[in-house]
Amino acid sequence: SLRALAVRSIALHASMSSETVADHWPFFASVLSRYAPCVLAPPVGSPASARRAAEAVVEVSVAFLVDVLLSRRSSDGSSVPAPENANRLNELWAAMAPLLGPPSDDDARGPSQHLRMRLAERLCSLLIYNDCRRPEAVDVASSSQDASAGLTWALVWLLLEAFARRPPPLHRPDGRAAARAVRAGELRVRLLRFFSCLPQLSEEHGLLLAVAIE
Repeated sequence: SLRALAVRSIALHASMSSETVADHWPFFASVLSRYAPCVLAPPVGSPASARRAAEAVVEVSVAFLVDVLLSRRSSDGSSVPAPENANRLNELWAAMAPLLGPPSDDDARGPSQHLRMRLAERLCSLLIYNDCRRPEAVDVASSSQDASAGLTWALVWLLLEAFARRPPPLHRPDGRAAARAVRAGELRVRLLRFFSCLPQLSEEHGLLLAVAIE
């Protein structure tokens, strides 16, 4: 849609420098908060294209916000100690929380398969590379606890996607159903590889995975 293209254009323009990236955080956070509910419950009477447009806006917004968090890194690849990163992470979880619900057999009641795959990719990157949970990265205890809870719930959602979501039904073996089944299997394989790698990154990553499983 035209609105989704406009949001994508703004994201590309804002990515030109670190200053413009930081300046556009509030805008994309508000856009994500505004359109996430439209993905879950489109306005009554709205066409199917409206939901697809809302998902496109959400996808761009999540990608931009995650990239902002991951770009706060020093030349050696470690996270830059920035207290505001914990607050930004909390804002991201608050906006994404409605999208990270339990699996449902009805795609009309949640994000589409395409959007779930894009969200999973971004969450995996964030869980691997972002270390806002470390005490030196925040100066407020409550912010650290909230960020940790958000990371844990994101990992719980990934676990549910891998182990609790039922495969797409194949009552009618048409091309579309087969393609959905293939994509579902692809996501599950990627997540299984992610879970196997996570404990090898650090003791902290392993503990996070253990808490999420529990």
